[in-house]
Amino acid sequence: MLKPIHPVRKKLEVRSYYGLIHKGGTQWFHWENLTFPYSLLDLILKGLDISASGLKNALELRLARHTIFLPCLPDSFNDYKILLITDPHLDGNPGLGEQIHRLCSDISMDLIILGGDYHFRFTGNPNLAVTRLREMVGWLKHQAPVAAVLGNHDEYIFAQSLYTCGVEMLVNSHLKVTREGDSFYVVGVDDCHYYGTHDFDEAEAGIPGGACKILVCHSPELYKAASRRGYVLYLAGHTHGGQICLPGNIPLLKNARIPWKFASGTWRYRQLAGYTSSGAGCSGLQARFNCPPEIALLTLKQERRD
Repeated sequence: MLKPIHPVRKKLEVRSYYGLIHKGGTQWFHWENLTFPYSLLDLILKGLDISASGLKNALELRLARHTIFLPCLPDSFNDYKILLITDPHLDGNPGLGEQIHRLCSDISMDLIILGGDYHFRFTGNPNLAVTRLREMVGWLKHQAPVAAVLGNHDEYIFAQSLYTCGVEMLVNSHLKVTREGDSFYVVGVDDCHYYGTHDFDEAEAGIPGGACKILVCHSPELYKAASRRGYVLYLAGHTHGGQICLPGNIPLLKNARIPWKFASGTWRYRQLAGYTSSGAGCSGLQARFNCPPEIALLTLKQERRD
């Protein structure tokens, strides 16, 4: 069942542009919600005559494959495969849905997780984003069950649309995955970066103590809370891996309050394993450097402890 819109999210969705620069009631400033830095960066890229290269890089979507070892993974889930797709910004990245379809059409997977930011909020068209999202989900759900969270660019209409397409919406809720009598839980919380409407207690209600839990949140900023609450894996996006990076995949901006090592790829915090996707699309401007766009196929394996 799809939960009703959170009152804070509802309030922020109808606020003016001023509300986009701040996070809910805490009034934390967000540089990435300003548009002029992207306009300036676009002029710089054009001045250096590398705009075409940046656009070419942005269109070279890849399938990243990673193996993640989890200590509590039940026996029957060894080699369980999760396809993670985040940050497509579909109305600002034409043709991306078709690229994703081509990349994943010949691979096997057990679960598909959509990590949020389906809309290109500043200059995009939400109706177009919804249409393209529904088309993409129409292809994906024939390959594996699909679950999704919302991102900081997504209005609640995206949850409603995905739900009507048969997607399991994890808006402060969880999904129990069962195989051969074993189970683990995929817990999804609402956006913590801008809306601040994540709620662990609500999302975990009914999960037995000691269960194997995987957290999905659009941004990796909840890593400390996830560790305290006993999660073994945290899947996120939001950062775009920096999108424009120095050689060596060093991001200029990570757009999140996290250590740099959590901005892309695999990471670990205490007992918590994590993966932050570099994202499938672009935001702000159509360019990438030293940070290719991706969808990620994550193979879960039992961590043996002798």
